[in-house]
Amino acid sequence: MAYDSQFFQLLSNIPDSKGCHLFAINEKSYTLITANKKKLSLYGWQAPGFVLRKDFTVTETPRVMQCINGSSSVIIGHKNLMNV
Repeated sequence: MAYDSQFFQLLSNIPDSKGCHLFAINEKSYTLITANKKKLSLYGWQAPGFVLRKDFTVTETPRVMQCINGSSSVIIGHKNLMNV
């Protein structure tokens, strides 16, 4: 659920976000990314709420995520290191 931080009013329910354990937000592009096990969901703000744009599957469960401002990129960290 998304709330207005000034008046604490419910703005929107976030569709298909049950089980979300992690999220990251890009304030400049009004983008929200949620993690649910090995699935990332990309949402965009479209009044009056968030709209699902795309789902991604990743190989490991994300432990940390950070959106990069001024870019459409996100950094994802997970437990296991990949062999390069």
